[in-house]
Amino acid sequence: MLLAACCLSAGLKAQTDSPEALNARAVSAYKAKDYATFLILEKQILTLSPGDPRALYNVASAEALLGHAAEAVAQLDKLLKLHLDFSAEKDPDFASILKTPEWRQYRVHLAALQKPVVGSSIAFTLSEKGLLASSAALDEASGDTYVGSLRERKIVKRAKDGTVSDFATEKDGLLGVSSLLIDSSRHQLFAGMAALPFIQNYRTEDEGKAGICVFDLATGRLVRSALLSEPGEHHTLSQMAEDKHGDIFVVDTGSSEIRRLRRSSTELELFLSSVVFESPRGLALSSDERTLYVVDGGTGIWAVDVLSIDRSPVEVPPEFWLGGISGLSRVADGFVSLQSGAQPNRVVRIRLNAQGDKVTSVETLESNHPAYETPMLGNLAGGDFVYVANSQLELIDPKTGLFPADRAKETVVLRLPVGKE
Repeated sequence: MLLAACCLSAGLKAQTDSPEALNARAVSAYKAKDYATFLILEKQILTLSPGDPRALYNVASAEALLGHAAEAVAQLDKLLKLHLDFSAEKDPDFASILKTPEWRQYRVHLAALQKPVVGSSIAFTLSEKGLLASSAALDEASGDTYVGSLRERKIVKRAKDGTVSDFATEKDGLLGVSSLLIDSSRHQLFAGMAALPFIQNYRTEDEGKAGICVFDLATGRLVRSALLSEPGEHHTLSQMAEDKHGDIFVVDTGSSEIRRLRRSSTELELFLSSVVFESPRGLALSSDERTLYVVDGGTGIWAVDVLSIDRSPVEVPPEFWLGGISGLSRVADGFVSLQSGAQPNRVVRIRLNAQGDKVTSVETLESNHPAYETPMLGNLAGGDFVYVANSQLELIDPKTGLFPADRAKETVVLRLPVGKE
């Protein structure tokens, strides 16, 4: 039996498949309940992609299916060190090892990861339910906070004195508000937006539309707008970053592009095409504004020269996993970011070396907050990270796109001290 297994392993290793091809074969082996082959193939994938969370989990799954409790838990512990919980206790693949001593020890480690880390205070709550709040931005000059509603096509203003009112609505040209950014020096509010199927008064002819609206903070007047609307294209404008000239860089998560809106312009010009990044999720300018950092869901963090458009990867040591990042907010030694695409959700401080080309540490500032229900984009203000704790995006029916507002809760906005930029 041992000889046969060795021969099988040698035969599989002799093939030089890509991770994608290996994965296809691994899926076939899993479906056929050939768990020995499934394990061999997943280990090969892990060799090609060291530290890949999905590969680590699949190896753990294969080990558990073969009754190898210690080996399975060893892989799951590696995921815990990356601050990842894949809910293995709910996965039938691990049923055979749930009563083992190794699994009991794993549960102890998992409980430590799942324990909430709370560093913020509740800035306020909004009683109106069903907003599907996407972003929050605090105006340091006035003390007023603005919250964008992705579903109700509006921006809610929560004044310093606690008064709540609609700052801008669909009548001002808003689509679903996907992000906010305040230009305090010019007293303007930028709203990134997109026409998504679940927004109110959605029309099929709006499909793929997106844009940026610029409002005067003092009067609420629409200063200008820039729209994207090309038949057959899909756009969703997300996080924005502004330079000292008033130019805006924005992530288009729908088309995997980076666009730029120059000051006083109404054209969202293409800065980086979709061939550059797989799935951009956030961006931030360096302190000298020569470099635009972009976090890509598929390939990590990149440093892009603003003038030449040349890019280079930011080295991320294997002990850190930065997948699931949503947005980058620049601070003196790196970034503050929301890691909402992984469990448990958390806010992290990512530190860079002096050259800005390597991650030196990742610190958890907040994790598993009791109010979390798909936390969304935030902004820095006065040394605090102000963000939406519960967008409730997960309530949207993936098949129909309907949002059950009757099941929604009040929106919670958190204020997390992170230090000055």
